[in-house]
Amino acid sequence: MPERIKLRMQRRRPSYFYPFTASTAVFFLVFTVSTCSRVIQEWLGIERKKQEIENEKLATELSFLKTQINPHFLFNTLNNIYSLALVRSEATADAVLKLSSIMRYVLSETKHDTVPLDKDIQFIKHYIELQKVRLTDKVTIEFVVEGQTEGKQIAPLLLIPFVENAFKYGVSTKETSKLLFKIKASPDNILFTSQNDMISYDKGTENNTGIGLKNTRRRLELLYPGTHELTVSEENKQFIVKLILLK
Repeated sequence: MPERIKLRMQRRRPSYFYPFTASTAVFFLVFTVSTCSRVIQEWLGIERKKQEIENEKLATELSFLKTQINPHFLFNTLNNIYSLALVRSEATADAVLKLSSIMRYVLSETKHDTVPLDKDIQFIKHYIELQKVRLTDKVTIEFVVEGQTEGKQIAPLLLIPFVENAFKYGVSTKETSKLLFKIKASPDNILFTSQNDMISYDKGTENNTGIGLKNTRRRLELLYPGTHELTVSEENKQFIVKLILLK
């Protein structure tokens, strides 16, 4: 084929090359940013929904734990008053007043996530006084409060299961026994200690000491994640609980 015809045919071939202009770059940039933004928004929406579900689940679980703790405690207390009424004890009326105070606290304060530490201390004092009614002089009870408690907050009914457990397993009508409860408030933490003789407590059965301790462990995990230290030990025939709530 003559060279002149070849050149003519090459000139007639269409060109499909389009130059990469600035406007094209802007288009791709806008498209990429828009796509990334939409993906991020969808991801954030999914994460927000997951967080809402998780928060609702935790709130439901905490509410469930509270409904278990309150009736458990009140049931035992009513049993004590019933025993007083059976023997027509003069202490019955005072016990009813103390129970009324306790119930008022349970009904009004436990609706909140936290309560003043002073109110919880008063609640524990009333509980101890109510328990003393049924005890003999063979039982010694000491409740010590140290430090600056004013202004401190605590989850309601968090400490009472430990106190109740001490009365349940550390009191005897035949043997002398001692119960010690201590709350120490410092700027950095709240320290609670419960100590009782192992009267009716079987060694190695800490996991079977009732629903109260199990629920309290779970509440601590939910309410004080990474900001609490709980140790339960047996030393010299004594059952010792130490709880530190960090600021």
